[in-house]
Amino acid sequence: HGALCVGYSGQCYLSQQLAGRSANRGVCAQACRSRYDLVDADGRVLVRDRSLLSPKDLRFDTHFPRLVEAGISSFKIEGRLKNASYVKNVVRYYRSVIDSFIAEHPSYCRASSGRLEGGFTPDPDKTFGRGWTSAFLDGRKEELASGDAAKSMGAYIGVIRSVRGSAIEVSGEAVLSNGDGLSFAGRKGEEGGRRVEFVQGRRLVLRDTDGLESGMRVYRNFDISFERELENNMPRRVIDVFLSWHSVRSSSPESSSAVETVVTAVTEDGISVEKRFADDAPPAGKPAVALEGLKRQLGKNTGPFSFVLEKIEAEPVRFYQASFLNGIRRELAAILQERLEARPVAEVRRTPRRDAASLNLSTLDIPGELMRSRYCIKWELGMCRRRNTVRPVNPAVRAKVSEPLFLVNNGRRLRLVFDCAHCEMAVLPS
Repeated sequence: HGALCVGYSGQCYLSQQLAGRSANRGVCAQACRSRYDLVDADGRVLVRDRSLLSPKDLRFDTHFPRLVEAGISSFKIEGRLKNASYVKNVVRYYRSVIDSFIAEHPSYCRASSGRLEGGFTPDPDKTFGRGWTSAFLDGRKEELASGDAAKSMGAYIGVIRSVRGSAIEVSGEAVLSNGDGLSFAGRKGEEGGRRVEFVQGRRLVLRDTDGLESGMRVYRNFDISFERELENNMPRRVIDVFLSWHSVRSSSPESSSAVETVVTAVTEDGISVEKRFADDAPPAGKPAVALEGLKRQLGKNTGPFSFVLEKIEAEPVRFYQASFLNGIRRELAAILQERLEARPVAEVRRTPRRDAASLNLSTLDIPGELMRSRYCIKWELGMCRRRNTVRPVNPAVRAKVSEPLFLVNNGRRLRLVFDCAHCEMAVLPS
């Protein structure tokens, strides 16, 4: 889940060429998110100032059962340069996806311990996203381009109906709040964002409305109500722990009258620890009350652990200070935490690398090639001759095109080569 590289990973030199920063060494300048003009060989500008190499973000939640069936057991959430709100929201969302799958398929189990209780309701549309795609999982069926902008535009709200002074009226039924952040897009592309100062029904008062006009699409890229929920209503991780209390006479000949107590703690997934101590507490004057106190003090939460005292074997019943029982519970929790953190990591099994020919990659030997991609600008713009198998070709666009095509940004030109036999596009220096 998350941002996609438009080119084949580990084979992109576009950032190095344009900014001197190697994407293959972790310092990508994200040249694919820049805005370009698309120019043909005769100098005609076919598309002006658009993010022509910027794909939408990957989202595979609806394909989760198929991926598990294929044998995948570990899923990655891309989080480079993302804020805490994004991490909280998306991780919580996929935890719910996994939990729902396991509930319906009991032959599978979590790799982690415990469960989540309470907290906010996650929604990937309410934090960073450039629009969603399943890429080529089911073949080339949809546009991958992020559209109006390479940044997160947010959830679609409606369109601007009118602009009057410092206020706009918008369509749609979304409930907006003071402090929400909005972004806008129109015929000229993406317009700078605004903060909502005051909400009056569908009338929104902004600090300024420069550049805004009727018909522009409106998106909410900052939901202040959701952000407050993320901040103040976090879910809690809970690991059930079952306790047993067993008091016995010491087996030591030197202390035949002493009592040894063993407290055993077992987590829901079978991790077991115990605490032993010489028990010299006095017999309880009111055994029933003492037992209730024992259950109450040990049956509390410490960290992620939810303790419950299931079994007691004690003769006679003894009286214990609450601070003493709390200390036992905290000590058990600390040992359990260490055991959880020390569990062996599942073995990662690597499959043998396949060569480029078997993957259908880079079959053309083009000197100086900066990037190769399954993403194709021709297909995205309706200029592909094969696209009519999926969607109609745009003959008006194709008729006036003289190849080769170029991407132009601040005077820098990149030449595009289309390997139609393999449905790939290459980017080269001009």
